[in-house]
Amino acid sequence: MEITLIRTRCFATACALIVAVFVAPPAAAQSQLDTSEARAFIGRWDLEFQTQIGPFNLDLDIEDEGGKVTARMGSPNLGGSREITDIIQSGDNLLMRYQMDAQGQMVSVSMTLSVAGEGLSAQLDFAEGMFSAIGTATRADS
Repeated sequence: MEITLIRTRCFATACALIVAVFVAPPAAAQSQLDTSEARAFIGRWDLEFQTQIGPFNLDLDIEDEGGKVTARMGSPNLGGSREITDIIQSGDNLLMRYQMDAQGQMVSVSMTLSVAGEGLSAQLDFAEGMFSAIGTATRADS
């Protein structure tokens, strides 16, 4: 009985976090990362994540806007997309972070992208690793 309750709470938390990612209002600023530092990541990507509650897909657009990297992530099924402006290069990885409002609680969200052959590998973390999802990205604009 106790295990079922814990799994139910974990499932409910995971669902709330996934949905809340796309309900937060978009940011208005631009990242400070130069496009020249992130050329391998520029493009339109289809992300597919595997989670404890099953797979989910996201669209990710990483673009050059005036020499700086901009990104939008989301899904039509989850209420559209949101702008991500905290984007940095960390070694060979691209790290994108933002805060979201999940039912009145501010939760940190980060996604780490790495080049993997013709695509990307991705790790999405909510609330400093409370919930994580591993995924892959393939080019949508090829």
